[in-house]
Amino acid sequence: MVSNLYPPITVGGYEICCELVVDRLRESHDVRVLTGDEHALDAPPESSIWRRLPLFSGVSGDMPTAAWVTRRAIREVRRALDDFAPELLFVWAGSRIPKGAIRVLETAAVPLVFSIHDHWFDRPYDHDPFTRYLSRGERGPRAVWSHLMRLCNRLPSLRVELGSTTAGAVCWNSEATRRLTSVSPTIEPVLTQTIYPATAHEAAFSALRREPGPRTTIVFVGRVSPEKGPDVAVRALHALSRDHGIDADLLLCGRPVPGIGRELDDLGRELGVSPRVRVLGALSSEALADVLRSAHVLIVPSIWQEPFGLVCLEGALARVPVVASRSGGMTEILLDEQHALFFPIGDAGAAAAAIARVVTEPEASALRVARAFERAREFSVARFVRESESFVDEAYETLRSRH
Repeated sequence: MVSNLYPPITVGGYEICCELVVDRLRESHDVRVLTGDEHALDAPPESSIWRRLPLFSGVSGDMPTAAWVTRRAIREVRRALDDFAPELLFVWAGSRIPKGAIRVLETAAVPLVFSIHDHWFDRPYDHDPFTRYLSRGERGPRAVWSHLMRLCNRLPSLRVELGSTTAGAVCWNSEATRRLTSVSPTIEPVLTQTIYPATAHEAAFSALRREPGPRTTIVFVGRVSPEKGPDVAVRALHALSRDHGIDADLLLCGRPVPGIGRELDDLGRELGVSPRVRVLGALSSEALADVLRSAHVLIVPSIWQEPFGLVCLEGALARVPVVASRSGGMTEILLDEQHALFFPIGDAGAAAAAIARVVTEPEASALRVARAFERAREFSVARFVRESESFVDEAYETLRSRH
């Protein structure tokens, strides 16, 4: 199994989903995990988990060291292949892994499976800070850099070749991800499937006893970063008071990216809602459960195409009314009007109107919550790991004859 990060080092729910699948596969297979070296010292040592892959940061500053980082990543992948001699390779998440290392996996003559949870699989070699310069399409100063990277690629420790294709199996985490993300041109998909993820909080959230307080509380759960739309939540809080006469509090639960706190503070002061907005930061599972227990509404205002949106599933399991943007795979988890209320991406006024409906129409909200809970139970952990294991077995049988 190869993944950017692996628990306890996480940035979201998809690393935890990876762990769920690894635990299931270990019941009948010998599994090794090769993952990023980021915060590796914060994780307990485990002989079956190799935290030694260098990762890109995902920003423009990666370019000057791209060849060096790619070389190190390729070395670690080759070392893992030699040490373990796997019969199947499973790439879980590769957005920050140097794509030269992914290419080594593709050309290893071993059955290869990809599980795609975000949009990195769409022309990955065109966006990588090293492999994007191996073609001759650049002009001006970039052409000079491209020439230098092609010279570096002649080193025996690199030599990334992108001209051939490899048969592989691909599973997607939603139909939206499948629709919006093309298959890498280096992969010939011979088996594909959509497998919806599950949340490790399934049992805990399902057992919550709801105790909303007298004051309306809106909760945002997830990484507090621009693509998740926390500013939309703040604007919706303002519109809720201005247009509907409902004063509420907004709790932002999640790890803030650098600088976002100041931006939200400035926005809150501008709109006059600062005293009613609190950034709680990353919470433990128990603390998050306490927040959801007292919440009146869960807002999910993502402004990008959310591949799946585990938080919608978690809110439904916790029996919290969900108000979400009409983004990506979230509309596959919960259906509009039947299980949740959706609004156009970025439309704070429409978000406020949906929240007002939740607050002022308690009977209709209760019916949606009940239906959403039953819907969310369909996305169980047992179903998820069972389907994932079956896909791995089928992929192995389909691909091994090609190797």
